[in-house]
Amino acid sequence: MADGQVVAELALPVAGLMSTESAESVAAKMQALNDALKAHGVAEDIGIFMTLAFVSLPVIPKLRLNTYGIIDVAQQKVAPAVF
Repeated sequence: MADGQVVAELALPVAGLMSTESAESVAAKMQALNDALKAHGVAEDIGIFMTLAFVSLPVIPKLRLNTYGIIDVAQQKVAPAVF
């Protein structure tokens, strides 16, 4: 969102993981999402969507990403965000 407006979107209605749209349509929408991130200062070499998908996997033993934020599993606490 920018100034309260959605600037790019890709709906994933199938289990929150997959689209019912064509591959071409999904690719175009992913490009629009990445362009919007770049316009807001996210570096091109950061695969933010893959990073978010990876960090939430249960096979990552030390950190988890959930609705509370990044969780330090060993300490059972929300990890501080460092920017």
